[in-house]
Amino acid sequence: MIEIRAGGLGDARVEALIRHHRDEARSTTPAHNAHSLDSSGLSDPSVSFFAAWEGETLLGIGAIKQLDAAHAELKSMRTAPDHLRRGVARAMLAHLIAVARARG
Repeated sequence: MIEIRAGGLGDARVEALIRHHRDEARSTTPAHNAHSLDSSGLSDPSVSFFAAWEGETLLGIGAIKQLDAAHAELKSMRTAPDHLRRGVARAMLAHLIAVARARG
């Protein structure tokens, strides 16, 4: 079962997935279009960061940035490579949309 928890920055598993996400983005995207956030950017007070877990196994990450009272932006979604095609991204996206809706 996928459990999405707030936080997780600083956990070595989460940090490794963030690095993987950024490294892959930079290797496949022109430099001027690679805009993924590092841990510092994801820890900004306007950003809410979440990690998807199955027990103590990290399945994926995602974040939402509050732009103003009525607008938010999805940030840095990534499924861990060993857990692709298991519904992690779908669960994370549904969670982030629910967070955005709850905030108005």
